[in-house]
Amino acid sequence: MDNSHSDTSGDGSPHPGHPVVETLPARVTELGEGLVIRRALPNRQRRMVGAWCFLDHAGPMEYGPGAGMRVGPHPHIGLQTFTWMIEGEILHRDSLGYEQLIRPGQVNLMTAGQGIVHAEDSVNDEGGRLHAAQLWIALPDAERHRAPAFEHHPRLPVIERDALAITVLAGSALGETSPAKVYSPLVGMDLHARGPVDTAVPLDPAFEYAALSLRGEATLAGAALGPGALLYLGSGRDALPLACGPDTQILLLGGEPFAEEILMWWNFVARSPEELEAATHQWNSGSNPRCTHRDTQSRQIQVDTHRHKDKKSPQKCGLLSCLWTPVDTHKQGLGGAGRNRTGVNGVAVRCITTLLPRLGNTRNVRLALTQRRGPVF
Repeated sequence: MDNSHSDTSGDGSPHPGHPVVETLPARVTELGEGLVIRRALPNRQRRMVGAWCFLDHAGPMEYGPGAGMRVGPHPHIGLQTFTWMIEGEILHRDSLGYEQLIRPGQVNLMTAGQGIVHAEDSVNDEGGRLHAAQLWIALPDAERHRAPAFEHHPRLPVIERDALAITVLAGSALGETSPAKVYSPLVGMDLHARGPVDTAVPLDPAFEYAALSLRGEATLAGAALGPGALLYLGSGRDALPLACGPDTQILLLGGEPFAEEILMWWNFVARSPEELEAATHQWNSGSNPRCTHRDTQSRQIQVDTHRHKDKKSPQKCGLLSCLWTPVDTHKQGLGGAGRNRTGVNGVAVRCITTLLPRLGNTRNVRLALTQRRGPVF
């Protein structure tokens, strides 16, 4: 998603090393034209939960004709993007040549590694519904320069327990392991109440955890949680008490506290200002010899709903055939992600050398949010 509010955030709190309960309001922002999202990570108080470093919650919402998601080609380095689809459909395309329609109950996992470009769009110009969680996972130093990759997972492990349907999105939980390939000890679970729930969800005491309500109200570890906030729970717990009504849905994230300091800017996760500056220069200048500016302008994301209706596995599309796709930042904003961005972000990238020295240290993330909107999915 788009990570560009004009805000250089302060330091996040250090990992407490024991159970805590902190309610952290999500920030409401807009992606493209009228698509309202809630950004729960990074947060001024908590930058990461394990290796999870970004969390946007879109919907549940109904959008009209011509609206929906329109996220144009944009780059990533040093991270994995993780999409959990709850309602609606989104078409993914990337510079590896994959195109993949993601439907409810499915996960798309894209490993950026040394660099990738992708785009995401609603499948047509008709109205529809959208409900999704979009996350990033910071890659550890030993893995962040690996070759880019893409995975689509149409089926995930589901455990029925105490009126809960627990989908293991990433990592391992309750004896089940997600097929999604990750590079840090972490877990992601979707907890969907089939009826009234009063139970305890087993946890790993070595992990720190946080919970987000995707829909409905719940009580976790004695604290009330509803949509629009992230409940940070710390570490040292072997179980999470949970009480809620029918159809409540909770996203539970956890992982070993990330030991490395990372630097986040726009859609990049790096370790130094120089890396960010180099990645930005590649994107703006089209310095990769496999791309030309004219070629990029001629390639538009066109979605054929009939062609993609029944695809179940990643397909090669060839539309984004280069590692870095340069854009006219004055016309499209950074990466052209979204509509009506004329003149918004044209200066932001050119100011990166000036902005980077102002970044403040946090527990392990220095974050510059230097544009009006923000990172892109």
